[in-house]
Amino acid sequence: TLKRDKRKGYFGQNSLGLGTAREGEANRYQGRLNLNRFNNGTQLSLIGQANNLNQQNFTMGIGPAQGSGPVGSSEMSRSMGNQTPTNVIEVRAVGVNYRDKWGQRAEISTSYFINQAITTTDQQSRRERILPDRSLTTLEQHFSRNQQVAHRLNLRLDLQLDSVTSLRFAPSVSWQSSDFIRSRGGKQINQR
Repeated sequence: TLKRDKRKGYFGQNSLGLGTAREGEANRYQGRLNLNRFNNGTQLSLIGQANNLNQQNFTMGIGPAQGSGPVGSSEMSRSMGNQTPTNVIEVRAVGVNYRDKWGQRAEISTSYFINQAITTTDQQSRRERILPDRSLTTLEQHFSRNQQVAHRLNLRLDLQLDSVTSLRFAPSVSWQSSDFIRSRGGKQINQR
C-alpha cells in the first residue's frame, strides 16, 4: 500500500480506428478513451467510446436490451419471412467517476454515465414465384431506426460516526428516452 501523499499521477489508454466500407455502405469507425488521475487519495476517471461496429461495452443500464423490442421482435421476423434483419448499431457513451475522502470520517464516490445507441435496420428483398402459367415477383423494403439515450447517476457517501457505527447514503437515479421510426413498402409484379 502506498502512502497517501505518494498516490499521484495520470494514466490512461485510448485508441482510434477507421475503415473504409464497400460501395454503398457507410465507413466504419471506433474510438475509445480511458483517462485516470490520482492525487493524494482523490480519484477522477473519464471513459468514453464511439463506434458503428455493433459493440457496446457500457450497458444501457435500464430498459430492454438491444435486439429486443420492435427491431428484433418476432412480429418483424414473421412479416419478413425467415430472413434475419441486418442491424447496424452506432454507440456513443461517456462517463465520469469521482472518489475522495473528506476529512477523517467521510468518503464520497460518485459517477455519471450517458449512453446513446442508434440501431438502424435497412433490408430489401426480392422473391420470385414461378407458377405454371405466370411468374409473380414480390419486392419488399423494410427500414427502422431506434435511438435510445440513457443516463445513470450514482452517489455513495460513507460517514464514520464512531468506531463501531457508520452511515451510508447511496442514491441512484437513471432515466431513458427512446425514439423509434419504421417504414415498410412493397409491390407485386405479375408476368405472363
